[in-house]
Amino acid sequence: MRKEIRIAIYLRLSRQEEEEGIKRDESGSISTQRKLLCSYVEEHFQDYELEEFLDDGYSGTNFERPGVKALLKAAGELAVNCIVVKDFSRFSRDYIELGTYIDQIFPFMGIRFISVNDHYDSGTDSAGTGQIEIPFQNLLYDLYSKDLSLKVKAALDAKKKMGQFVSANVPFGYEKDPEDRHRLIVKEGEAGVVRRIFELTQNGMTSVQIARRFNQEGIGTPAALRAGNTERERRPKGGRYLWSSSQICHILENPVYAGDMVYGKYYRRETGGKSHLRPKEEWKICHNHHEPLVSGEVFEEVQRSRGRKRTRKGGARHPLTGKLVCAGCGRNLRIRRGKSFYFSCEGRYVSGEEKCVRKLDGTAAEKRVLLEMQKKAAEAFDVERIWEQRREMISERLRRLKRKREKAERELRRLGRERLEGYERFVTGEETADGFWTQGSVRKEREEGLRLQLEEIKEELDAAVRECGAGREMSVLMDFLGLSKLTREQVDRWIDRIIVRREELEIHWKEKEF
Repeated sequence: MRKEIRIAIYLRLSRQEEEEGIKRDESGSISTQRKLLCSYVEEHFQDYELEEFLDDGYSGTNFERPGVKALLKAAGELAVNCIVVKDFSRFSRDYIELGTYIDQIFPFMGIRFISVNDHYDSGTDSAGTGQIEIPFQNLLYDLYSKDLSLKVKAALDAKKKMGQFVSANVPFGYEKDPEDRHRLIVKEGEAGVVRRIFELTQNGMTSVQIARRFNQEGIGTPAALRAGNTERERRPKGGRYLWSSSQICHILENPVYAGDMVYGKYYRRETGGKSHLRPKEEWKICHNHHEPLVSGEVFEEVQRSRGRKRTRKGGARHPLTGKLVCAGCGRNLRIRRGKSFYFSCEGRYVSGEEKCVRKLDGTAAEKRVLLEMQKKAAEAFDVERIWEQRREMISERLRRLKRKREKAERELRRLGRERLEGYERFVTGEETADGFWTQGSVRKEREEGLRLQLEEIKEELDAAVRECGAGREMSVLMDFLGLSKLTREQVDRWIDRIIVRREELEIHWKEKEF
């Protein structure tokens, strides 16, 4: 039995705070927030369930954060009825959206909101945001965030122009100078691997062949080498880090290994928005920025020999991408497109694993997964209740359309009476000719719009009547549940992962969704 009070604590560390030197792994800021909120909950509540939502390294200027999205999803499903944060700015620095949630959305859903450092608790009588200091404080948070973002960006751009290295992620083959953290120096162990990649490419080997050789020789990948230098235990899929052709390609294409630093590749149309790639001619390059691992001549020769064989294709992500897992090595299958698309495991090519999936027909996999989802839905849901719910929804739509039709018809009749009354006033001389024709033109335009609206309403009514008369076939039910075709949303909601053994699919469901 669930306890009555279901509390969610939300923690956030921003990118600006990271730039100021706060450590990323279980940062002091996150740890401090966690201790503060857990202590507050223990002191003020009894008999409760506690769930934590976390965004480490995300800006608070928008809600494009995985942790806050999960929190709002839980709130929408009423899985939590109390949210506790350190201060308003942890939840959001956009004072308009913050005010909307505090004043409207959370009260409507019956969710209590607590900001510890702001001494705000919507569950107390004196917590209404009508108090002037709360919306004013939110406005200050918003302005401060925008001002801070501009200052940090300007400072970083200035450092880049001076040739300083300011990124938190150091390219494979280099490390930061212990005496000057804005300067890159060669890390010989990794640098040897990079030089060998360029050498093998010059000798005619492809990226797949290089990845396979490195995996056979047991050469550590960038992720493996970096993971060994941190306290955080990282478990790769399949239990082993493997080189891939994409990793090799990324190294071969990176001008950092010729001693050049490229920056200004991306821009945002709005603060906190999505990053967009600039045209290559607009990129900024700092030449001779650091010691190269290969000469500029070698780098250019490799670019010419490799060419640009592939271009990225746009389009929506396939519904099964990221869900199909190879039973042989435990890694995700990758989609391959051609005349007919299919999925395969890259491990088969880069590691030589014969147990890895060679080819899974994409269309057949779609049909199989959709069929299994439909079966699961038919077993899991109360079919009679769903049919009744569907019938009630159609009936309500019919009632709404009939009311809309009656309103339009009444308006048409009223306009007809006004037209006759206007004509009588014109005949008796109570209204001028200009006034009569002007008003008549306005009424005529309104009448034509109403007649067009009535035709549309009739079409909607006919469609609703046909839908109401549809049988109780399984296809109708699946269409009502949104399961007539495979979608990313439904796959994410219902399926955890799909283990693939040759042509066999073993679906692991998110049982809580049924």
